[in-house]
Amino acid sequence: MLQAIIDFFKNLFSSFSGDSKDATSPPSTDPVDIPTTENELPEIVDVEPQDGADMPLEELDEDVVLVNVEVDVPVVDEPPVKTSDPDPPKETTPEHTPRYLWILDNGHGKKTKGKRSPKWNDGKQVLEYELNRGIVKKIIESLEKEGVQYHNLVPEENVGNILKTRVARANALKVQSDLPPVYISIHSNAGPEDQAGNWSSAEGIETWYYRTSLDGRKVAKIFQKHLISKTRWVNRGVRTGMAFYVLKYTSMPAILTENGFFNNKKEGRKLLEEETRQLIADAHVNAIMEIEKYGFKGFQG
Repeated sequence: MLQAIIDFFKNLFSSFSGDSKDATSPPSTDPVDIPTTENELPEIVDVEPQDGADMPLEELDEDVVLVNVEVDVPVVDEPPVKTSDPDPPKETTPEHTPRYLWILDNGHGKKTKGKRSPKWNDGKQVLEYELNRGIVKKIIESLEKEGVQYHNLVPEENVGNILKTRVARANALKVQSDLPPVYISIHSNAGPEDQAGNWSSAEGIETWYYRTSLDGRKVAKIFQKHLISKTRWVNRGVRTGMAFYVLKYTSMPAILTENGFFNNKKEGRKLLEEETRQLIADAHVNAIMEIEKYGFKGFQG
C-alpha cells in the first residue's frame, strides 16, 4: 500500500517538471525523446503553417500577451565607482564568458514560394529570404564583437523551408554543445490583402513560442520587449501556438520573431532600409545580451 501511494504522487508531480513541448503526452508515460536526425522527425503536412503569415485567421488572436517595453531587468549590485582619484584608470571591457549557444535560423530560403511583397512603383520589392539573412548577418557581426557563442543554422541561400533539416541540425547541436542552446527563428510577416488592393493594413511585431514551453515564453517576452523598444512599431504581443514545426520539434527553448509586415506598403518600405534592418538586428542582440547577463530562468513567465 505504501509503495502504491509513493507511485501515485511520483506520477502526479512528474507532469509539472521540465520545459515540456508535448502537451498531448499523458503524465504517467515516459517522456518521448525528440529525434535528432532528419529521418526520425515527423513528416510535414503540406497545409501546416510555418510562420505567422500562414496561421489561420481564427487562431491569430488567441493567447496574445502584450509586453511592457519598460519591464525592469533583474537588479545586480555594481561595485561603487571611486571619484576621489584625480586620474582614474581607464576602464576596459572584461572578456565575455558565453552562457548560451544561440542558434540563429534565418527562416525561408530562396526557393520558398511567395514570401515577398508586391512591387512599389519604382520596382523595388521585399524578398523575405534576403531580408532575414541580412538581419542575421548583422546580428552575427555584433555577437562576434561581444564574444557570444552562436551558430548560423542555414548558411545556404538556394533552399526552401527545409524544416526537417533545420530542426535536425538544431537538435544535433544540443548534443554537441557544451552550452545550453536557444533557438531563434527570424522572419518578417505578411498580412491578408485588403479588399482595395494587394497591400495589407496589418502592421507591427510579434514573437511566437511553443505553448507548453515555459522557458520559450520567457525568452519570447524578452525579445518582444527589445524589438518594440527599438522600432517603436505596433506591439502585437507574444503569441503561442502548437502548429509551427520548428518550435514544436526543437529540443530547446525556441522562439520565432515576426519583424514587421513586408506587404504593408509603409512598413515594408521601411524594411528595405539598412537603418531599419540594423534596428531589428540590434534589438535581437540586446535581448541576447540581457539573457547572457541574467539568464532567463529567473524571469517571470
